[in-house]
Amino acid sequence: MKTETTTSVQVDSQATYLLDRHMFALWTWSSSAVGEAPPVGNVQTVALAVPTGDLAGFEVSEIDCALVEPDRLAGTTLDSPGQSVDAWRARIAGGDPVLPIAGHAVPDASGVAVTSAEHALGVFRRTTAVAAELRGTLTADLRPYQVRGVSWLRETIDVHGGAVLADEMGLGKTLQTIGYLVGCADEGPQVVVCPTSLVGNWAHEIARFAPGLRTMIWRGGPLEPMGDRTVVLTGYPTLRLRGPVLMEHRWATAVFDEAQVLKNPYTQVSKAARTIEADAKIALTGTPVENRLEELWALLNLVAPQLFGHKAQFRRRFIRPIADGSLAAATRLRGVIEPVVLMRKKSHTRRDRGCATGIC
Repeated sequence: MKTETTTSVQVDSQATYLLDRHMFALWTWSSSAVGEAPPVGNVQTVALAVPTGDLAGFEVSEIDCALVEPDRLAGTTLDSPGQSVDAWRARIAGGDPVLPIAGHAVPDASGVAVTSAEHALGVFRRTTAVAAELRGTLTADLRPYQVRGVSWLRETIDVHGGAVLADEMGLGKTLQTIGYLVGCADEGPQVVVCPTSLVGNWAHEIARFAPGLRTMIWRGGPLEPMGDRTVVLTGYPTLRLRGPVLMEHRWATAVFDEAQVLKNPYTQVSKAARTIEADAKIALTGTPVENRLEELWALLNLVAPQLFGHKAQFRRRFIRPIADGSLAAATRLRGVIEPVVLMRKKSHTRRDRGCATGIC
């Protein structure tokens, strides 16, 4: 008589840090396949780099994950937590473990490389520090992806001098930017340029969330003396007509809200924006490209002209081949803009889910 035996397959829970939203994606892996998401939170589909069936390499796959915030990871009950879960829990507790690839298995914008463990750990450390800092400077409870937005602005501007925050409308670009402005409050006066209809809203939001900042609405007359912690608010029509007054000052930060207004680099208002002297320039827009890719170049050139100074080259490398249907050129574009553009979609942020940086 033959006795049948049943071999159980070990299914481990994995934790991958999602850099663009400061969250952990929890997923399961057996010896050769991805399993169901652990039943511990909201399930979302996330693109991760997972081992191929023959373990010869990795491939980007859309897999179901349960998303949890960093401060919930330690207390989340998981059946058979894998090495990546243990490593991140130890890291959150102050340890310094080696991070296995499952812990940072996030593909880059091109989809051909995986974020390094060193980079993932650095982003986690800096964003956690920013979260602690903002609790003492903002009267707002930021969601993890918003904290990441503030941290990302700091990192990007430190390296490139400017950034394009292109989150979809409704994700709190104004609040994230105020979080950045608070961190630079003692570095000199700052200026926000926006549609005239939004000037009052900016004044209200700053007073509400960052009462330590002083706002000054400027309508084109002489600028009164400004000190640190001052944020000047003005509209695009005023910039167009009275821009030289702003150009007389050196600003710690210049913010351009609804920056698609500047999509044509040859208009008077766009030229005025480019002549403002600022240590940091931030463009905020939910629509970095409305009709043509030239509009994206205009924003990139505004915030990082040292990287995107040649429109003809941008047109030759990206605009023309993409118009001809080149997927390779589109992939290259996502990789090139990833360092200075952060774009997350509202449809992906249910329970703090976002998409990778770049054009999605």
